[in-house]
Amino acid sequence: MELNDIVIVSDEYETTNGDLFGQIGCVTSIKKEKNYPITVTFFQTNDSEIFHESELTILNKGDSNGGN
Repeated sequence: MELNDIVIVSDEYETTNGDLFGQIGCVTSIKKEKNYPITVTFFQTNDSEIFHESELTILNKGDSNGGN
């Protein structure tokens, strides 16, 4: 998983009592030293939440350089 990847929350049991299951967002931060290292910002609400990689499924690989 890399920055700017488009992901969907795919683990309904581990994330906020299932409230975020099925939500789609963009990986905005990865801090490998943390237990839940991946920050995702959701398109629909613009809210951010932290996840473990096992809770997410990549829908589309993003541009890790952030360039155009």
